This record gives sequence, C-alpha cells and structure tokens, in this order.
Amino acid sequence: MIEPRNNTHPTWRQNTFLPPPPMDYTDYPQIDPTFIKESITGQHWELDENWLLLAGITDIPGHYIDADDPESPPIWINDLWEYILSLFDVFPEPIFLSLHFNSRTLTTSKPLLQLLPRMTGLTALYLVYEIQEEEEEEEDDDDVTSPDYNRNVLMKGLLRYSPSELNKMKEVALGLLNGNGGDLTPEMAVLYRALQDESLKDELLSHKTVLSMWLEAFSPSQLNQLQHFTLQFHDGEVWSADLSEWLKQMPHLQSLGLTLMYPDWETPLHIPTLTELKQLSIFCPIAAEDLDIPVLPSLTRLSVNVCYPETASSWLPNLQR
Repeated sequence: MIEPRNNTHPTWRQNTFLPPPPMDYTDYPQIDPTFIKESITGQHWELDENWLLLAGITDIPGHYIDADDPESPPIWINDLWEYILSLFDVFPEPIFLSLHFNSRTLTTSKPLLQLLPRMTGLTALYLVYEIQEEEEEEEDDDDVTSPDYNRNVLMKGLLRYSPSELNKMKEVALGLLNGNGGDLTPEMAVLYRALQDESLKDELLSHKTVLSMWLEAFSPSQLNQLQHFTLQFHDGEVWSADLSEWLKQMPHLQSLGLTLMYPDWETPLHIPTLTELKQLSIFCPIAAEDLDIPVLPSLTRLSVNVCYPETASSWLPNLQR
C-alpha cells in the first residue's frame, strides 16, 4: 500500500538541485580573430565580401563564438571596429583602403559600411565594383521564394536606375502605399508586390545609387582629406552628375583614376576643378566631346582613354593652361 505523501516534509525531489541543461551554442556564428589579425597587417586594409565570410562576420550587433576558444560562452559584439581594435597591441590604423564589392555584397555589406566612418586617418581610397561570373551561374540555384533571392533580384534591378529614376520610383512607391497609384500596370504590380515585404519596402524607399551607397558611409571630413581616389566600375552604371558631386567633396585629391565600363550616356562627365590634382587617368567608352576636363593647374600626368571624337573636344585647350 502506498502511503500518502506528507506535504509537511519536503520530498527528495524538492531538495535535489539538478544542474541546468547544457546550452547549445551551435546556432551562433564563429568569428575568427586569428584571421582578422593575419589579414590586417599594415595601414593598407583590403576588405570585401570574402573577408567578411572568412572572418565569420554576419550581423553586427550580435552574439559570436570565438573560433580560437569555441568552448567558451558566446561574446556579444556591439561595435565591430572596437572589437577589431581590441585584438591588437599596436593597432594598424588604415590610411589606404581597398574595397571590392559586387552585386551580392550589396545585401551583406552592413558590417563593412559600419567600419568605414571609423577610418578617420584615410588618405587613399580604392573602390571597385564588379560582378563575378560564378555569381550569375549560382543564381539559377537560388530559392526563388526566399526573401534573400527577391532582395538580390531587386538590388540588381535598382543598379540600373539613375538618381532621377530612383526619385521617381520612390514617388510611385509612396503613391502605391497611399492608394494613389491608379491602374496597376504589370511593372507597377511587381513594385506593389515588393512593397508588401517590409525589408524590400525599406530598400525601395531609401535606395541610393551604388556609388552613393558606399561614399555616403564616409564623413565629409574623411572625403575632404582624401588625396588619392581610384574608382573602378566594371559593371553597373555610374551617373555623371552623381560622380561629379562626390568629387567636389574631395578638393585635396592629388591623384584620380576612373574606370567606368557602363557610363552615363546622356550626361557629359564633368571633372571638377581640383586645384591640387597632379595625376588624372580616365578609361571610359564615351565620346571625347562628352568629357569635360577643366583647367587643372597642378596636373603633371594625364591618361585619357575614350572613344574617338566626332567633333573637337572643348576641354583640350584647357591642358595648355
């Protein structure tokens, strides 16, 4: 016969303290401090999507497992710059940044964008945008129903928009959201469906040109102190007015290199009056008369590779001054 439990005396179960179940940290990404230290060895930093991948960096802020001590509890990284700083006894402050990116990087670049305004000692910037062939081959294997796939497709489409087209698209998008879009054309129907995804909606309403997306990450003082700037766009348009406005914010440039494979065909490319510029290199498949080079009093070296002019180029006499 089972005796009734006497509630005035605690049972063994009440007195036994069971250890907490082991925590599973496998869901946390691993950050590799050794790779970060080995990849940053001097004042020339080279960053790209692969650097983020090899370093194990995904979202910041976030929890990470230290790859050098995987048995330890996760660490919380709120500031990637401060984390990198903590890895060095003598921190190699960057003065020269090479930044390579592609269409896929545009959706995974937030940690890189967070680093850029912290590089207050920069004097040289090398910015390269290209689409790798293997990316296009992999695209067919993506899940067309996933948000990442839709975001990638949207981003690649937005690459082709000029600043004025982006502003017009934003106006149309706001009209659709406010119920003022009128009859939905097939194009507007696609835009309307994209607006139903909150992350895609934010992208549509805030999207900038690719060039502005990266250069806006730098502060005005960083741009002002740049002495060397190389821009290479092997795919994706660079809009002439957009580029000229950014160059005006770099008045102390001593060297400027532009490689623009898909230029703005409608607006001449205007180089601002950069009084300290000594070297200028331009490779761009536009007609020579669609290029505008002002008087550059400090210029000592010039390389211009453009299409053969149909008329005399108005900027040629400026080279004699």
